[in-house]
Amino acid sequence: NVTNLNTGVEINLSQINTEAFWNSVELGLQNDLFFPKFVDYLGLWRSLNRWKPLNRPLLSDNLLQTLKNKAATRLTARYSYLFNFGFYETSILNAYFGYDIPYTSTKRYVLDHAGIDFLRPITQPAFDTILAANPFLSRSFGNQLFMSLLFRSFNLVHNVKPNRQGESGYLGLKVELAGAEVWAGNTLYNAIATEKDTLRLANADFSQFARLEGDVRYYKEYSPQTTFASRFSIGLAQPFGFTSDVPYVKQFFVGGPNSIRGWAARGLGPGGYIDTLSASLTNRLLFYQTGDLRLELNAELRFPVFSRLRGALFLDAGNVWTLRPDADRCGAQFLWRSRFSDACSGINGRNEAFYRQIAVGTGMGFRLDFTYFIFRLDVGVRLRNPFPIRNTMDPNPKERDYWENFRGWGMRDLNFNFGLGYPF
Repeated sequence: NVTNLNTGVEINLSQINTEAFWNSVELGLQNDLFFPKFVDYLGLWRSLNRWKPLNRPLLSDNLLQTLKNKAATRLTARYSYLFNFGFYETSILNAYFGYDIPYTSTKRYVLDHAGIDFLRPITQPAFDTILAANPFLSRSFGNQLFMSLLFRSFNLVHNVKPNRQGESGYLGLKVELAGAEVWAGNTLYNAIATEKDTLRLANADFSQFARLEGDVRYYKEYSPQTTFASRFSIGLAQPFGFTSDVPYVKQFFVGGPNSIRGWAARGLGPGGYIDTLSASLTNRLLFYQTGDLRLELNAELRFPVFSRLRGALFLDAGNVWTLRPDADRCGAQFLWRSRFSDACSGINGRNEAFYRQIAVGTGMGFRLDFTYFIFRLDVGVRLRNPFPIRNTMDPNPKERDYWENFRGWGMRDLNFNFGLGYPF
């Protein structure tokens, strides 16, 4: 039995003497109950081993035996609570049944068969005003159920041990699928019933979506305290069935202490969309920009300063995008070639190719290393914006129009990020 408690606080240093100093508080409690014996869920694995459509079993005898010998059955219960002062609060209840499979000393699989998540948001009047003006946000923000009976998620973790040159690595892959069985049952019901309907439970919608995340990291150790670290991550989410938009909590965002540190969390993107809230450096209260696709690259050089104090120089790049045109967020769609969006009009409706919407930030960090935990402060600066900040009415903006020139630059241009542990 393993129990974990986590908490986080987001503050606004620019509003230190006002009520807006506190941005959000997050609490989480998770309990995992492990059984050393492999429990075959509904006899599924034995059935796959016995089924031989091409005279070969879908699940080999060796793999079935590996599951019996190494897999630990796990029951998970989790509760997460987020309170964004003055705007909204969300509660998420999760329950899962699955397996932990330590395949080798460096490779681990985590599989969840059955899972149910219940999301319940409560909004304040200030956020209701934002929802009314943002159909995208309104569609993805509400009481929702994510339910799966046969497959909920699969997670692969592979740690590459250091070689003689001090090089090591990490590979993470996660696949999520929610609502496939509900969608199939709803489709069958609509085919039989005289009136078509979308299944709901009380006032909660069943969401259907697929989600993929990949994370590749490379480390090079030059000395016991000097290391180069890099990470490339990608994320893709897609709704299906009766769901028009991926639920807000399952969409991707960038910015913040573990991402592109020149921007606040959810304050960047999607694409070249200009959010007047996040574009204003004087207002850092609430950011909510997310997307269906995320590309991100991070690199930093970590080095000693003195005693337990460590330093870092970092460079971050990336963004999030939508996969479809969004008339409410012009310039947000992921495109291979620049063009005027069908969903928008005028010069501001030009949707640049994704590579022209890559944001770039840099900065330096300080870390107090107490061996078992690390306090971290990273100060990020914007270098390149995902949209032109000069000659904004030019239908063919030049590359230099995207880059900061630091005229009149000051403390207000710095983004402070506090965290525990390394960002990657």
